[in-house]
Amino acid sequence: MFPDTRDVLFTLAAAGLFGGVLTYYLSPDRHAATVISESLYAAVASNGVALTDALKLDTNPIYIPVDTASEVHLYVPDRSEYRIPEEPSVPGFTEDDYSGLVLTPTGRGLFQEFECILPSDLPTAPEPLAVALSEGLVEGLELAGRADPEVDVATGRATIGISDGLFGPLVQFDHPIASFLGIGFAIGLDRPVVLTVASGSDRTEWLVTCRWETDA
Repeated sequence: MFPDTRDVLFTLAAAGLFGGVLTYYLSPDRHAATVISESLYAAVASNGVALTDALKLDTNPIYIPVDTASEVHLYVPDRSEYRIPEEPSVPGFTEDDYSGLVLTPTGRGLFQEFECILPSDLPTAPEPLAVALSEGLVEGLELAGRADPEVDVATGRATIGISDGLFGPLVQFDHPIASFLGIGFAIGLDRPVVLTVASGSDRTEWLVTCRWETDA
């Protein structure tokens, strides 16, 4: 219909096709992001395991809020019966009654990014806090495909079922998703939080449980 413009149209079509091919091959998809994130975190997890094994430390991490806003330290004690360090320094190894390793948690930067996208202040009650953190993982930071919280206020426990998460298995040392939840509960509740991770069931891949002392 437009013979004078045919060459121009073919040229534009070829350019569009070439651009589409480049976009397909050069744009990172979620699979590529997953591979990269898992490979980067693997070194952190490996070093953490090597440290805790060499020092014969307990495997359950404890997230301790400090005076500075949005600051939490990761404490790994060397015994099942422990005391929370009063003034832990990062990085460091405490002694005597507070014997254990103190580190900067992996999820620190993730939680700071989460705070920037929060529409309001971080909730301080366990149930809305669990909902906010779960939504932050899925919708805000896009670190997991699903996060289902269950909270028992009376016993001081929150369990979040995680599915389709980044960074590989959540049982690894200070996994970013688990670390983010431990930090979030420690800051929101303003008290130390003990974190455990277990395999899930048919409904969910992983169960991240945060425990804290209640006021009762």
